[in-house]
Amino acid sequence: MKKEYEAALELRKLYRVISEEQAQARGYIRVVDESGEDYAHAADRFFSLELSEQVEIVLPSSS
Repeated sequence: MKKEYEAALELRKLYRVISEEQAQARGYIRVVDESGEDYAHAADRFFSLELSEQVEIVLPSSS
């Protein structure tokens, strides 16, 4: 991993995922990182969580 990208994602943190069929077909998901940009990452490196609407309301938005 390049030095300038070390802090792009943090362990044990919730990240917003953007649904993209082409990425999913190849085993990837698009994750919005700390910079606010989305990048493709191997899906098997993440756990997917379904959050209730109440929880989503109180979480900070990355948009």
